Amino acid sequence: MCGGISMTMMSTPRNRHHASFLLLGEPLALDLVNTLVPPAYGGDLVATPARVRDWLRAEADRLPADALELPGMADLRALREALRALFTAALDGTAPSRAQLRTVNAASREGARYLELEWSQDAGPTARGRPRRRTRGGSGVALLAEISRSGIELLGGAHRDRLRRCAGPGCTLLFAAVNPRRRWCAPHLCGNRVRVARNYRRRSEGRSG
Repeated sequence: MCGGISMTMMSTPRNRHHASFLLLGEPLALDLVNTLVPPAYGGDLVATPARVRDWLRAEADRLPADALELPGMADLRALREALRALFTAALDGTAPSRAQLRTVNAASREGARYLELEWSQDAGPTARGRPRRRTRGGSGVALLAEISRSGIELLGGAHRDRLRRCAGPGCTLLFAAVNPRRRWCAPHLCGNRVRVARNYRRRSEGRSG
């Protein structure tokens, strides 16, 4: 574990609802990963620059001003894919590919405070503070750095065990469970669907009995 890692991305209000996005208010890296959902729920929720701008507006209250510039779409998708792979590896007790780890660390390197994620077979993911090594600059790199650092803090910090998959059937959303009893991505999503299905089964069983 890495001492002294700021968990500011972990302290935002949970389960913020937005008409365009299924789940906001998780650590920023999870919010990005959760913009890719099954087609029945919208598919890629940031598929266009306009949709990315919508997402940035929804996240603006916890982003520094220099992180509100639009990144390249290919860079954003690559980071989202790499973060999903890292979160999945952590949940499954496996290791991600070196390429996925490099993608996340390269994005973090462009930030004002550089954290690097190391991943070993024995210790799993560990976050290390490094001297700033900005290499390329350009539009949107500050945003990608904020997102990647959020993922590194979650995976390599003291709260890694909060990372969960939603227990809703077919749900792909991930979340950080501040309450260890939390099972659903959000009450208005899977929590409500499961309750409705449970009540329907009870009524059906009552009629058949």
